[in-house]
Amino acid sequence: MKKLMKDFKPLIEYNARYGRAHIDEDESQSLYLLVFIMIQAFDLDLYLNGGGH
Repeated sequence: MKKLMKDFKPLIEYNARYGRAHIDEDESQSLYLLVFIMIQAFDLDLYLNGGGH
């Protein structure tokens, strides 16, 4: 998980800064939480098996 979050860091920080000169810390935390939840919810077996078709 630590590696995945590190890999997503540039994208998260880019989106937390979008339209601003600095990173919005609240937005950054929200985005990290969203990425964490999405990673936890990802079903690799479903992905690898074509959605169960």
